[in-house]
Amino acid sequence: MNKYIEFSNQSEVPLDAIKLLGVSDKRDNQDEMIGFFGTGWKYALAVLMRHDVPVTIYIGKKRIKVHTVRKSIGPKVYHVLCLDGYETSITTEMGIKWKLWYAIREVYANALDEGGSYEMTEKHNPKSGFTKVYIEINNALMTIINDWNKYFRVGAKSLSHGEYGKILDKTDEHMRIYKKGMLVHIDTGAYTAYDYELSQIDLGEDRKVESTYDIDREMSKVVAECSDVTILKKIFEPYLNKKKYYEFKCGYFGWNHVNQFHTAWIDYIDNRQLIPQELGGYFGHINDGLTLPGKLIKLLKAFFGDSIRLAADPDTTVIKADDKYDRNLMEMELKVLKKYGYSFNINNILLAEFKDKTIKGEYSKNKIYIAKSIYNPLHRRKLRAVLLEEIVHHDTQYKDETRQMQDYLIETILNIIDLSSQNELDLVQKLMTTVKPES
Repeated sequence: MNKYIEFSNQSEVPLDAIKLLGVSDKRDNQDEMIGFFGTGWKYALAVLMRHDVPVTIYIGKKRIKVHTVRKSIGPKVYHVLCLDGYETSITTEMGIKWKLWYAIREVYANALDEGGSYEMTEKHNPKSGFTKVYIEINNALMTIINDWNKYFRVGAKSLSHGEYGKILDKTDEHMRIYKKGMLVHIDTGAYTAYDYELSQIDLGEDRKVESTYDIDREMSKVVAECSDVTILKKIFEPYLNKKKYYEFKCGYFGWNHVNQFHTAWIDYIDNRQLIPQELGGYFGHINDGLTLPGKLIKLLKAFFGDSIRLAADPDTTVIKADDKYDRNLMEMELKVLKKYGYSFNINNILLAEFKDKTIKGEYSKNKIYIAKSIYNPLHRRKLRAVLLEEIVHHDTQYKDETRQMQDYLIETILNIIDLSSQNELDLVQKLMTTVKPES
């Protein structure tokens, strides 16, 4: 006995809406629909015919025969889709990159868009006022049927839900993204702690997510509004054991777009000191620390204020600073610079380790930080140059990489050259006055 998937729409769809490309009544109601481009039906039928999957359509009680006829165009033979004896302009070459399950998704999504449903059945049951599509289950469809819940999560119970979507239990280890219960993205190279239904994700004409950037943005919003501490713990705690789920960073841009958090985050953080993941290796001594992405920590601090304790500012460039060191070399270099009019309180100069190892110096809040790596007699010229730059930052309040700073440094160099030249000229003149000409 044959078995079918019955997709039922709560309206009688005009036959022309199936036959003609670009016909759709969804474009004016995009927020409520899974798709709206008007080509999905045609792609779906073409793909089903290409895989030799029998399809029958009923508009009301009228049976619409779906089949193909061969047609030669030049040297190539095409299979042209026919509906109710009408030869359409659709061939089985349409949607050539579509997988078979895309076609099932398309028909299912159209049913949902019209307030319909699906069921497995062993017979056709046409009904006035409805459009029903019967897809016969053959060997090609069995893999999809066996893994139905990986492709379709319509009505699935959510573990947490909010304005931006739902968090669902996992169907496998890979990233699976849904919209209105339809699988719209799968990434076998990304591992997530949960599956996600993203209510505001944008789709392309093939009902797939067009940009992974959109996934990062919307997924981070769903995680931010999560109301379950257990979910947050599963996502973020494994990092301490060198495991990382995709949600931890939500891609490169994910945490840039969050502006609200559920209060469950306060319960999850539990007054622990937040350690920026980028600096995690420097804070192993903290017993009550929680490592999170620096971007996320900044957002949590901005949203919850004093309820958030920081082990370090995520924006800091200085990891460690030391004001107890042998200052002989620093005193010597400051004496040199003082000759040219540049001075600074040595008590406010600290040796530092920077997050970015290419940084050799920084001025901040009336203190100068010098990289330990250049505090060495072998690097005196580099040390002197860095000291000069940071003293100029202090004196002028000009920022790095600005035209003001560039002009000032050039002027400083020229002044030092002029001063050196004048000193040499004065020395020559002094020597000439002390040397008596021969008689």
